[in-house]
Amino acid sequence: MSGNSTATTATAAYSVEDLTRWYAGYKNGFFKNIAILRSVSSIISVIFSSLLIALIFKSKDRLSTTYHRLLLGMAISDILFSLPMATFGAMDPTDMSYVLWNASGN
Repeated sequence: MSGNSTATTATAAYSVEDLTRWYAGYKNGFFKNIAILRSVSSIISVIFSSLLIALIFKSKDRLSTTYHRLLLGMAISDILFSLPMATFGAMDPTDMSYVLWNASGN
């Protein structure tokens, strides 16, 4: 290997305008569809997890069985996980608006 070869690495900072232009096609098409699908499926998940909790507390066994306690824990964790995703991008930071559809958070 000769000592004359030099390797240059280019490090460039991209502006928000560049990123906006590059991701414009994805923002209104693919990412919008994904955001809507994620939000709708999260809302459905919260509804059915709430129904599962209601069914557990209406049963005659309630929380006396291990099965019901496990289901209750899974339903609560599903609700806690799904609620933030059900906001249709309202909690996503506006700095990410070049990628995310409907990013209108802080």
